[in-house]
Amino acid sequence: MSKSKKPTVRQHYVPQSYLRNFTSTPDKAKNKQMIFQYDKQERLVKEVPVKDAACVKNIYAYDVKNAFDLPEDTIIEPKGRSQAIESVFSEFIEPLQAEVIRKIQHIVDNSEYLNLSDTNLSFANTLIPVELKESLASCIVFQYLRTDFFKRHNAEQGARMVEQLTYIRNFYEERFNASFDDNMDQSLDFFGRLASNDDFGAYMMTSIFSNKEALVHLTQAILQYSILLTVNESATKFITSDVPVQLINHGEKNLMPYFGTPNTEIVFVLTPKIAVTALYPHYGTLDRRIMKDLSDESVNRTNRIQFDLSRRFVFSQNNELALLEEEQTE
Repeated sequence: MSKSKKPTVRQHYVPQSYLRNFTSTPDKAKNKQMIFQYDKQERLVKEVPVKDAACVKNIYAYDVKNAFDLPEDTIIEPKGRSQAIESVFSEFIEPLQAEVIRKIQHIVDNSEYLNLSDTNLSFANTLIPVELKESLASCIVFQYLRTDFFKRHNAEQGARMVEQLTYIRNFYEERFNASFDDNMDQSLDFFGRLASNDDFGAYMMTSIFSNKEALVHLTQAILQYSILLTVNESATKFITSDVPVQLINHGEKNLMPYFGTPNTEIVFVLTPKIAVTALYPHYGTLDRRIMKDLSDESVNRTNRIQFDLSRRFVFSQNNELALLEEEQTE
């Protein structure tokens, strides 16, 4: 295990490189750029430094005591907490995401568009390359799985799992005088400490990002979607949030939307001018298409999805967040 690298305490679950696409001060140096942030709990809009947005202290860190299969190069904090995936994000995933958005921006800027008569729509004469769709699918998976929202979901699931396993063990021991082997006790002890210390979510996130087969499987699931780029030509800008990748269920009401779930729509805003919409089942005529839309209505729908499904914070290039605040108050 490596102790030579200085651990990162303030960890961004939405990359700074991504949030800079929405900066309100693009002419400033990167470390001084600002962004408008709406806090849904405090109902307050304010301009904050990008470096202070969408970050939590030690969101990916957990107690390594009795941990299973730690990577050789795991960074260990002085207090014995692992930062196994922080370096993976900063060294591999975030540069990939930034490069994918840069390539998409280049294609959008250099395409010609054919207007559809009597509509606000026009389509580009080029398609998104297949390999770029594959990279974009990976970015969607990585961004969805790394958020504080997903960590909290894992933590809640972990706490329920520990509670259920403990109940089963106690029930069989008391009712049937049955005993379990030491592995069961050690596992419950380990996961119980993770749950009690709010570490279960971070441990599960590390496990997921260490499982290449699972990540490939999720990426392959997204490749079955039709992925459509919408270029925003309206005066209203796209916004983003602390959960930039949103999954919307258009099927059964009680069915949780997930990658590959029928009638699931994925919305991922890349910049104030570009948003990704992924539709499943696959619609071949829309896949890898680039569409310009002059309609305020469609932009407002995308922004309302970001606002309503965010966990707490919404981000924008300008102070239009105040309008969403007023709508919520009404």
